[in-house]
This record gives sequence, C-alpha cells and structure tokens, in this order.
Amino acid sequence: MPPPPVFTIGYEGRSVADFVARVVAARVETIVDVRTTPLSRKPGFSKKALGVALAEVGVEYIHDRRLGNPKDNRRGFSAPATRPAAHARYRAHLNNGSRPGFDLLAEMSKTTRCALLCFEANHAECHRSLIASQLEAEFGLAVVHL
Repeated sequence: MPPPPVFTIGYEGRSVADFVARVVAARVETIVDVRTTPLSRKPGFSKKALGVALAEVGVEYIHDRRLGNPKDNRRGFSAPATRPAAHARYRAHLNNGSRPGFDLLAEMSKTTRCALLCFEANHAECHRSLIASQLEAEFGLAVVHL
C-alpha cells in the first residue's frame, strides 16, 4: 500500500471554520505547523486556539519550530527576483540544523495523513512547498496543496 500524500495548507484569507472543513474533507490526521512562531493576528490561528479547534474534530496538532523559515529570509519568498536565493537559503537551513525535524516529519508522513501549515495562501510563496518537495524527492511521497 503506498504511503498517504503529504498535504500543505495556508490559512491566509480563510476562517477557522473553513480551514478546519478543508482539513477534515482531505481526511488529514495531523497538522504540522511549520511556522517559527505559532502566533497569528488572525483570530483562531495561534497555537493554542488552533490546537483546540483541530482536537474538536479529531485532528492532532504539532508545532515544529525547527521547520520554520528564518525571519530574515521570509520576504525573499514573495518576490520573483529574490525567490531563488531565499529558496536556496531555506534548503540549507532545512538540511542543517532543521534536519532532525524534517526526518521526524518524513517518518510520520509515511503512515499518517499530514498537512504542513503556514500562513501564505499561495504555496509557491511559502517555505512549506520546499519541505513538501523535499519529502517528495527523498521519499517518493505525493504532495497535494490544499
């Protein structure tokens, strides 16, 4: 039996109810929050409140700050001219100090329907797409962007 796909999802422009409904519809079992700091000015998307909302529908919430994008590298993801350098810097970050977090995620993703969570609606403008593409390249895991 093939491993389940790895999902990615951003909450930009979504309500908590819409976000949770999408997660449930995709049969996600675990949300892995890949934000460095799991806080949000958007109500319901900070760590504690989101964890409660997900638990109410039987979805586990895990935060792994090791997988977060360094603050000074975030702006580079949104501009096409700076994106290649920002991507290269994040890949180096992911494969150095963050590698234990990545390896743990890879093991979990082989048996559990996981979704990588961050803010950006467009996965191409978010570091979660790089985590997902590396899971796909190294472990053959299919990726679905919600």
